Amino acid sequence: MLRKSKLDTSEKQMLVKEIKLSKAKRKQAELETERWKCNRYISFTHWYENPEFRNESDEYSFKENGELDMKQLEGWVRSEAERYAAVIEQRHHLEIDAFIEQLRLKDEKLETYRWRLLSMEIESKADRLPS
Repeated sequence: MLRKSKLDTSEKQMLVKEIKLSKAKRKQAELETERWKCNRYISFTHWYENPEFRNESDEYSFKENGELDMKQLEGWVRSEAERYAAVIEQRHHLEIDAFIEQLRLKDEKLETYRWRLLSMEIESKADRLPS
């Protein structure tokens, strides 16, 4: 009986620790989602629009060779930046969805442990009662 009680106590402690970890991970996921929503528009487009990163010699060579009109080039870069941002956003959503699924599975597992613990407590109380 004492051994079973020790096992129950250690299992309760393990479950409590597991629940705390699950809550912390969920909170972290929520914070990451909020942070991502705030920063999602700062990406490659920001890089392109910042003149510090532009290479003036590239612009000159395009104009000199007459290969591409700068307006067309800028439009192409913007569209590529938007496409890149959309791909990054889609990948991020997939990662978030996978993380949410992992949390859901973990919650189901914790719920199963909780019911198991509850049934063990009831069984333990039934064993203690005089017949």
